[in-house]
Amino acid sequence: MKKILFFLLAIGFQPFSLWAQCAPVNARIWVSGDDTTQVWVGGSYLGEKGYCNLATGGNPATLFFPVPLEKLPGPQVCLALETLNVNPVMVFSSWELEVDCAGGRPYVFTNEGLSKAGVSLYWDPTGGSSCGVGTSPPVDSRGNVWTDLEYNPASNPFTFTGSFVTASTWTCARLKEASTGLVIPYVSYDGNAAGSGPTTSCGILYWRQVVQLPAWVHTATPTAILTATFTFTPTPTPRPLLTPTFTYSPLPSFTPTFTPRPRRTPTSHIISRPAPPTPTPRRVRIRPTPTLLPFRPTATWTPLRLAPWTPTPPPLRPRPTPLPAWLPPPVKDQTIVFQTPPVEIYITFADGVGRYQLQVVDGQGRPLEVVYDRKIVGEKDDWVTWDGKDGWGRDVAPGQYYVIFYKDGKPLRSISVYRSGIPTNR
Repeated sequence: MKKILFFLLAIGFQPFSLWAQCAPVNARIWVSGDDTTQVWVGGSYLGEKGYCNLATGGNPATLFFPVPLEKLPGPQVCLALETLNVNPVMVFSSWELEVDCAGGRPYVFTNEGLSKAGVSLYWDPTGGSSCGVGTSPPVDSRGNVWTDLEYNPASNPFTFTGSFVTASTWTCARLKEASTGLVIPYVSYDGNAAGSGPTTSCGILYWRQVVQLPAWVHTATPTAILTATFTFTPTPTPRPLLTPTFTYSPLPSFTPTFTPRPRRTPTSHIISRPAPPTPTPRRVRIRPTPTLLPFRPTATWTPLRLAPWTPTPPPLRPRPTPLPAWLPPPVKDQTIVFQTPPVEIYITFADGVGRYQLQVVDGQGRPLEVVYDRKIVGEKDDWVTWDGKDGWGRDVAPGQYYVIFYKDGKPLRSISVYRSGIPTNR
């Protein structure tokens, strides 16, 4: 039994089988590294995490990005990370993908398996900090960038599997595996994880890992079944009807008695009267009927009372906010000011074929939402709409924001966006 367990651990077997079934509830990806790490899941950019320094009060509980379940369709998904060295003298990363299963234990996948888990590394010593842009992994013949699952170049630049970092990294926040509670080791291109360049402050690590997802089981919505309950109501027994009995009492008979009155003998009288005179016709005078004129009411004017006019103050103009040092330089004389979302952003693709992303960050450079993520081949320009919300669907407060343009994971430039005060209903 011990030999079988040792063999499973040697081939990269995880405590929770990759072939097990899972009804996913939510998912997240944790990342910790030196100095800044950008994360893609399923080819979609999620954001960037800076160096979490425990010596200055860093909190490792904030080092994760929520992953929408539609980004994990299966059966495989590509996890891609880019760790950039901006300060001397080391560069390294660690990460973990967690999927919570309904009614069961979580599905976990980390970088600890190295080559057995399919982790591959491309190390660029010529980029980062003062060493310049460097050389990112090339696009394959079908236009896929290195963050896509179908990425398959003729000459694969991901030739390293990485090594556990043996140098001291005690000031950086360390991740712990959700299933075992053990610390996830940092990995780099070698055990020393030393940077490159004259002051060892350069170097970029490009990590690419294809994860075999479990079989998703979708929980069916229960259908309510109504059960009829019958109640017995007894039929009332009719009562016999009572037949009324009428008693007739004979009335006394009355016989009227008539006494005849004596008749009078009529006497004829002839009275002669003169003939009536012939009437003389009278002359009748007809008066004309007066014509009534239509009634015209007299108009009464009531003066209107107008409310006093109060001038509306002009919208607040944005105050200049110092740009964080790590952000790319903003486009000069281009500031978008809005009060009520959404806001329209015009973009151009003058940097050639590649994958373009637009990320909204606040004035301190903290990522809020990715509003554009597409592979551009022939388009020249486009319009992008931001609804004024962060990645959790909450309205952002008035203040300074920046829209950062990425091409193939490299920040190119930024646009200043300012939201003025939100009006209140009177």
